[in-house]
Amino acid sequence: MDFNQLLKGLSWFGEKLNEAVWGVAYQAASNFASEAFSLIVKYICQQTDPQKLFDYSSYLHAMQAIALALLLVAIAWEGIKYQSGTLGEEITFQTLAMRVFFAAISIYFLPWSMTNLFIKINNYMVQMITAAGIKITTGHTVFSLIMAPQDLTQMIVLMFVILAIAFVGLSIVAGMRYIEIIILTLIAPLAAVSIVRGGDLLDTWIRETIAVVFTQSLQIFLLELLANILGKMSSSPLEMYVPAIGCTIVMIMGPNALRKFVYSTGAGSAGARQVGNAGRMAVYKAIATGAMK
Repeated sequence: MDFNQLLKGLSWFGEKLNEAVWGVAYQAASNFASEAFSLIVKYICQQTDPQKLFDYSSYLHAMQAIALALLLVAIAWEGIKYQSGTLGEEITFQTLAMRVFFAAISIYFLPWSMTNLFIKINNYMVQMITAAGIKITTGHTVFSLIMAPQDLTQMIVLMFVILAIAFVGLSIVAGMRYIEIIILTLIAPLAAVSIVRGGDLLDTWIRETIAVVFTQSLQIFLLELLANILGKMSSSPLEMYVPAIGCTIVMIMGPNALRKFVYSTGAGSAGARQVGNAGRMAVYKAIATGAMK
């Protein structure tokens, strides 16, 4: 057998194997990216409605009943401290009575405000942003250009795999936001109880709610920005991946950036900022346990 013919045969086999490997990688990434993008459209491009994901009304009623019981305990304890003179001279009976009144109202008002104030304002902002831009759907958008490039070079396949991973990460972050909204709604009555003791946990709850709810407005703005960028770069598929990957990563990091901004601005106690800097789970724990102290 001719040695040169053998080398040519092996070279041909190697090229076909290389094409097959990169083709399989692209096909797998394409499937992941398509599924992830459909979740991105569902959780970012559509208006927020946690009740569609999970009906938590019965759990909320239970949390409000627990909060009322804790409020009665807090009233008794603060009353004992007031009678013994350990509450502080700056706290009068009228001040304590007003705190109790606002705490009782807030047990029901805070969960209502999540649905009828914070989420509605966010949905209105999302509607304005999408109305000013293009309608982003799972198909027939500029994103179809980047999901199906013409020439599958190794660099394009590699960039597409990175983008697919970023899309999966973004879809998970967008889905987690709904869970966080439900958690914040359920612990809102417990945050209201803290008003009797000064309301530090209420300040934390408001900041956390703003950071979580309005994350969608930031993400949909970046998604619209990305769509406009891609629309101008359709003639260069490889170059489209750079802003696509970068903007997707920014959308993933957006919730933490917005959260840090909310906690670093405006008036508020040092305790609220300290709890906020510790992370979301620390915030939820602080609100849940703070109502029992």
